[in-house]
Amino acid sequence: MTTFRRGPAAAFAAALFAGVLLAPVGFDRAEAQQLLAMPADGRIVVTGSATVSGAPDTAMVTLSVVTEAATAGDALTGNSTDTTRLIDAVKAAGVAAADVQTSGFSVYPRYADRADDDAPPRIAGYTVRNGVSVRVREVGKLGELLDAAVRAGANQIDGVAFTIEDDTSLRDQAREGAVRDARRKAELYAAAANVKTGRVLAISEMTADASPRPMMRMAAEAAPSVPVEAGSVELSADVTVIFSLEPSGL
Repeated sequence: MTTFRRGPAAAFAAALFAGVLLAPVGFDRAEAQQLLAMPADGRIVVTGSATVSGAPDTAMVTLSVVTEAATAGDALTGNSTDTTRLIDAVKAAGVAAADVQTSGFSVYPRYADRADDDAPPRIAGYTVRNGVSVRVREVGKLGELLDAAVRAGANQIDGVAFTIEDDTSLRDQAREGAVRDARRKAELYAAAANVKTGRVLAISEMTADASPRPMMRMAAEAAPSVPVEAGSVELSADVTVIFSLEPSGL
């Protein structure tokens, strides 16, 4: 008996062999009903996976200016001045205006430490945070940009995510590899059962996500030419393939 990996594909396989009608991802109800019309021993459901990697050509970074002051108005004024200087520095570094976007803004009170637990909370000041998301299309210049941003007023960098702007070709390579992997498994199972695989009855692609990207968190001061390693980005594809089964002739 073959044990399938748990998940959408496994659930679909179990349902098919049990004769349960459902419409999984990639198959509508009519298609599922047509597949179920075949004898239960006339098909095999397998999953295939593949992963490819490539060098990132784009980086996304969120720069923030956090300002504290005794009043909300003073905190806002100081923050607005520093944020404007930050945005100007980012654009001066060669980033297009279309690649700069406000990603978050907040104003909240800061409470003083209480002398005892029964004392009422007392506001000691206010904090204003303004975040700016920047798309860097020249990864090699990311270090210089981070340095310029911190010197211009950014005192919190929430993270850097590396991506491939046009990953269509790599994703297609992963899809092809996933189908080959599914066929390899099907042929292996079929040979072990003394039958052979026939035509492909259906292919369903599951969600393909990039692997976790290198992330970094920075605060306070940055050194000139911040060292940055882009590494590589991995793209994965997973498919469910249903093959018909035929006698091996042996």
